[in-house]
Amino acid sequence: MPGVEGVGSPAISPWHVGPVRVVSPDGTRVAVMDEASEIAMGAPTRGTLQLGDQAVEDCNPSMVWSEDSRFLAVPKWTYHGKSPPNQRLLIVCPERGWVRHAPGAYHVLELERFAGGAVRGIDSPVWNPRPIAIDVSRLLV
Repeated sequence: MPGVEGVGSPAISPWHVGPVRVVSPDGTRVAVMDEASEIAMGAPTRGTLQLGDQAVEDCNPSMVWSEDSRFLAVPKWTYHGKSPPNQRLLIVCPERGWVRHAPGAYHVLELERFAGGAVRGIDSPVWNPRPIAIDVSRLLV
């Protein structure tokens, strides 16, 4: 099935439109986005993240589990009046049932790895890409 991720799988594109199932490294949890649609013609996509009983709307499918399977990092679209949408990085803890926002705002996140208290990937992978490492260690307590 497209979009299935396990340990060592490639990053999920922020433009992925099909269903996504992201399995935690230990195989005990699955993050699901049944449908993702473009936020505008040719733009990246958004959908509703389902993680057990938790549902978070306006997420991008480029998500990644922490190496210990305790946390999920997922970009969430935010909208501010007439300005173009941007993304915030969410950290979800299914074990405790919380969702926290990491500091900063981004154009389009393509997440690659979540290890050692940092989420790594690329911001704006198509136009002016820049590697990112977002320290989320303070959010994991």
